[in-house]
Amino acid sequence: MPPLVYALTMSARSQFSANLNRLLKERGLFAADLEQPTGVSLGTIYNLKKDSRAVSIDHMEAIADYFRIPLSEMISGPQAAKDRQTERLIQIIETLSPEQRFELLDFALGLHLHGAAPKE
Repeated sequence: MPPLVYALTMSARSQFSANLNRLLKERGLFAADLEQPTGVSLGTIYNLKKDSRAVSIDHMEAIADYFRIPLSEMISGPQAAKDRQTERLIQIIETLSPEQRFELLDFALGLHLHGAAPKE
């Protein structure tokens, strides 16, 4: 069965390319470092880096999986990532007891009112 080709908008493809280049730089990796562990050819990785043409979603998922980042995050901009972080934070807060929530709120308000982290 041929690989599924994902019709991404130009901005989503550009965002994937920007995130790929950022991750490679942050982790001190080269495109060639991804070829063997992802099974994606070097030529395809270069195409993804340059956002030069459409590629299969399978290849994009393999690269996102390599970095342990959901594909949805790789193709979305910074606001979408912040939204997911906020959702995760809300999920964590919901697991706290009322007393723990109060302590957290008190701590956060203290940071806000004083403009700095409390001294240890």
